[in-house]
Amino acid sequence: MALLSGCSTPGEDSATTDTPSSTATPSAVPASPTATPSAGETAPPFELEDPSTWEIDFTSFGPLSRGMPLSEAALSMTAFTPTPNEGCPWMTAYNKVGSPTIVLVALPDSDLITQVLLQESEPGAAPTESSPRTRDGIALGSTLAELTAAYPALEEVEGPPGEPSYSVTDDAGNYLNFGVNEQGIVHVILLRDQPGVPHEYCS
Repeated sequence: MALLSGCSTPGEDSATTDTPSSTATPSAVPASPTATPSAGETAPPFELEDPSTWEIDFTSFGPLSRGMPLSEAALSMTAFTPTPNEGCPWMTAYNKVGSPTIVLVALPDSDLITQVLLQESEPGAAPTESSPRTRDGIALGSTLAELTAAYPALEEVEGPPGEPSYSVTDDAGNYLNFGVNEQGIVHVILLRDQPGVPHEYCS
């Protein structure tokens, strides 16, 4: 089932592939493809062009995080190709050969990102070796058994028909959500302020 299809009722926190409609003027492009965490953070350094070096937590992975402007996020995604969707200009999807698809979702009246989505580039293609992974080692391509072992507090919640989703929270209103396909493989990782993986993302 394609996750990035159609639009849901306005006001829901959801998305499809798209380009941002922000008119914000971007600042200078980062000089180096290598990023390092700010003082006090424990995330390891990563390469902007290599998602396999990105670490996923409850609010961010790699250079992308909930709450940052879509226009700012675009500056870190120059190695990826944005996929437009005229029906949902407050979203953008980024693709790169050999890498998972990354979708950033804002509210219709805001440039600030509310959801960060990672999914297989096409059905059945969830290469663990090129996927960002959580601090507990979960990536696209991980098994349900690996997921439940990594997160003992994981809860199954409603997801798209035939595709269960699982959530774990940091108890601060942030949720790390995982979509699992019929083969028991993680094929979606979603960061947002609600549990579960919705059928549609366009709000």
